Amino acid sequence: MKAAPYILKILIGILTITVFVPVIINKHLMFPYITDKNFAFRFLIELAAMLWGTLMVLDKTYRPKFSYLSLVYLYYVLALGLTSALGYDPFKSMWSTMERMEGWITHAHLFVYFIMLGSVFKNAKNWQYYIQTSLVVSFLMLGTGIADKLNGIETIRALIGNQTFVATYAAIHIFMAGVGWFRHAANKYHKIFYAVAALANIVTVILANSRGIFLGLVCAGLAIGVLLLLTSSREKVRKVGIGLIAAVVISGSGILAIHKQVWIKDVPVLKRFYKFTDNPRLRIWKVSLTGLKDRPFLGWGIENFQVVFDKYYDPLLVNDEEWFDRPHNLYLRTLIEGGLVTFAGLIALFGLIFWILLRGDDFPIGFKSVMIGFFVFFLVHNMFNFDTLASLIFINFFIAYVHYVWEKGRGFYFPRPVALGLALVVIPVTSVASMKVHHEERKSLYNFTKVILSAMGRKPRYFHERAKYFFENTYFLRRYGTLVFMLNPQRNLLYNKNVPAADKRRYTKLVLKEMEYILKEIPKTTRIYTLWGFFLNNVGQKERALEAYRVAKKLSPQKIKTIIYMTDVLLKLGKYEEAYQNLKEGFSWFPNYGPLNKHLALTSVLSRKTHDLLKLSPPVLMGALTQPNFQRAFLNTRQVPLYGKLLAEYLKTNPRSLPHLVNLSWAYNMVGQPEIAIKVIDQAVRYHPNYKTKASQIVSAIRQSQKNKAFKRPPKKK
Repeated sequence: MKAAPYILKILIGILTITVFVPVIINKHLMFPYITDKNFAFRFLIELAAMLWGTLMVLDKTYRPKFSYLSLVYLYYVLALGLTSALGYDPFKSMWSTMERMEGWITHAHLFVYFIMLGSVFKNAKNWQYYIQTSLVVSFLMLGTGIADKLNGIETIRALIGNQTFVATYAAIHIFMAGVGWFRHAANKYHKIFYAVAALANIVTVILANSRGIFLGLVCAGLAIGVLLLLTSSREKVRKVGIGLIAAVVISGSGILAIHKQVWIKDVPVLKRFYKFTDNPRLRIWKVSLTGLKDRPFLGWGIENFQVVFDKYYDPLLVNDEEWFDRPHNLYLRTLIEGGLVTFAGLIALFGLIFWILLRGDDFPIGFKSVMIGFFVFFLVHNMFNFDTLASLIFINFFIAYVHYVWEKGRGFYFPRPVALGLALVVIPVTSVASMKVHHEERKSLYNFTKVILSAMGRKPRYFHERAKYFFENTYFLRRYGTLVFMLNPQRNLLYNKNVPAADKRRYTKLVLKEMEYILKEIPKTTRIYTLWGFFLNNVGQKERALEAYRVAKKLSPQKIKTIIYMTDVLLKLGKYEEAYQNLKEGFSWFPNYGPLNKHLALTSVLSRKTHDLLKLSPPVLMGALTQPNFQRAFLNTRQVPLYGKLLAEYLKTNPRSLPHLVNLSWAYNMVGQPEIAIKVIDQAVRYHPNYKTKASQIVSAIRQSQKNKAFKRPPKKK
């Protein structure tokens, strides 16, 4: 028992140190704002869990209590685990990817974090130190945000890497300062500190300028105002509630009134609200609801939304992000990943939290309003965004705090045999195994990042040395490392003269080998096959690339960019008819997409389907007429007269266009009318006198070419 107080102090210290996780950055790893935050958090939780296991054996008061809140949360986490195990890609659902690191393993760590906070933080001082430490850390976020602005960065990254995530972190700390003010302000200096911290985080929110966070804060203010108005008997408090409601109504009405005004684009704080209703998220939500119909009860598993996104892809999203892996809505995400089984747990969890806060008659009105305001903010902003570890840590802090203030003195502790089983078997085994896995994963990521950066051209002369070490000594991250290795360095590597040919061959051989494994072991996704096709195309294996693109198209029939990639390969293979049919299909979904129009223009000529050229938008068609590959297509298919006709039609409306005049001259010369070609060049000189020297060279070339050879017309068809 003498050791228990020392273990407790160390454990409280570790749990408090977790507030530093959001500011961890390691630029020596891929995704520097993500990876080491997650590795550090997992290590701290696993270390704390082993100490907690020892402590709960020595002193039963530090064992978990049976409570409705913890049981509902446990149900939610277990439901996520079950539905992910039965989902589309269980391995990805468990471990996620380098870019996100939000698989079930993260949810499990967050649940243990919640349980430990509720079991170990037994008095107000523990919570006070946690809150004060976290608010001090939040000043670092403000400082780095200001530094971003001073360096001319429009959308601040601060220490989290994304303006929305920075704004979420700051908004959470506004509410945390409120909790400190109403529950842990022992003197006026504490109140000054909490007020300054709240103000600092408000400034950070303004700098980050996120619409979803703004809307969440507005709704939180409205909820607080209504709560104060309806539940308080004090006139002064009721007036504060009325003031909050009025402020929300006025500000919200003002935004709705001006959001379509062009001038607000020039106001930094307001420009994000310009036409905020025109948002691709609405289309993504529609895709999510469609995909939900396939697996309504168990969902697709964590991190598998991209499968749904590809299967029911909306072609109108082509100008936005191509590989959406989140529906940007907490409720749709839960339904897609965990189905109705998990969604019921989510609703029960937050429903119970609101019930506890509203029923807690002994809670001070200020504290109650801040806590309810926070959870309203969380549920509203997550209708448009998603949280990362930098905010999930503190969301679990708030849930644990509700558990602390409500369950204190209620329920009963785990029996001693259960505590012994947890302390001696479950916690040590899982923690040590998890630590070992994370260590190996991080080590591999570090070496992997070194070779990626050198291959991408930052230090190309070191590439062959690092590649040799990487290939021979480092564990290859098959599940997602191969894809990144194909995507990021291949162009710089394959076409970099500084890279020895032997290393290029070794790189190609390795990727080919690893992709064979991936295609056998990993469930099919459009992204895998698209990247596979892109790589094969770059290494000259056109037929295999075409095969990969055909699978990608089958998985996502309406993804326009996949059709364009596939068309490039078909054209190189001379399969003009198939290329034309592919593009026609895409054109029927989104006829105004520029790259699709350009490909269709070229393919129409090569496949002799020129009747479709006039259906293209005039800017695209006229831009294509000056491109060398378009010109060669007309020449190779013996359709130069049509090329000249199209140019002549365009020049009727824009007779001074120099590129089109020069190309028209070329067309007349190719069909055996050199004199007209020379007249066109003379016309170009009249419009553009500075072109005279170049024009004389062209005229000389035309006359010389007519002396050497004449244009041969194609034989008449029998």
